[in-house]
Amino acid sequence: MIITLDTGILVRATSRSDGPARRLLQQIANDPSHRLALSPYIVGEVGKALSYPRMYEALHITPDQIEDHLAYLKRIAAG
Repeated sequence: MIITLDTGILVRATSRSDGPARRLLQQIANDPSHRLALSPYIVGEVGKALSYPRMYEALHITPDQIEDHLAYLKRIAAG
């Protein structure tokens, strides 16, 4: 199944999270019958949203962790 998730879900699914968004993303990543569909626009929006000061304060996420998350999303999408 090809699945796309909106920016809000992908932002909540960072490695700093253990909530439902992260569990969903991990389930997609671990199931070979699922494929995450991403566009460069979505990836850019996730990076931009995670860079907002209020997100930094809420998640205590570093620029390196943001890059790691974006790379993780791209790996999942590449299959």
